[in-house]
Amino acid sequence: MLSIFLKSAFAHANIVSGTAPISAIINDGRSLDAVVDGSVDFVFSFDSLVHLEVEVIESYLKQLASKLTPNGVGFIHHSNMGEYATYCSLLKKIPKGKFRDFLSKLRIIERKSHWRAFSMSAQNFAGIASEAGLRCISQEIVNWKTNPKRLIDCLSVFTSKGSIWERPNQLIRNDGFMREAAYLSKLSRLYGNGFSYKNRRSPSLQHSKLTGPRRATEY
Repeated sequence: MLSIFLKSAFAHANIVSGTAPISAIINDGRSLDAVVDGSVDFVFSFDSLVHLEVEVIESYLKQLASKLTPNGVGFIHHSNMGEYATYCSLLKKIPKGKFRDFLSKLRIIERKSHWRAFSMSAQNFAGIASEAGLRCISQEIVNWKTNPKRLIDCLSVFTSKGSIWERPNQLIRNDGFMREAAYLSKLSRLYGNGFSYKNRRSPSLQHSKLTGPRRATEY
């Protein structure tokens, strides 16, 4: 397994791999030169590349096209803020203060942008992948601690052209993503390694309710 760490974010990271067959590389934030061509079976990035603008994502995808094996697959979590370009432009014009806080309480605007890249979107990603010689095979557009109406993130799965996994892109919009994540987090206490005898005796855990995701019609 090869882990690539962006220099800007992890320059001082303390990486401990123990006896696991993991190689860690800190790159310059754009280059994958250290990765051998045709050697990657699976690419994974979550809650990291959401902060990168379109030109950086384009640079990575162009390189990944040659790094993947013929049937290699990638999963990248990236920004979809570009879908709301008009909203973002207007938001920047509203000064911080009581009026902005008031609009936020009414859920007319978001309190935070979560440092998402404003130039990236699901559509941009699929287009860049295609130009690079890759194929998006699924995209889930999701909310991220935001009003369910604003799906500012996207989970894109892609593969090489001619791969056994290649198929027409399947896209869904999931405005219940954060509820689902919260529910699975609670559920993991029952089946994950973190559930210990000490946790079982915790009053907060004993009285927590495992309430599944509600129907979309309940918004």
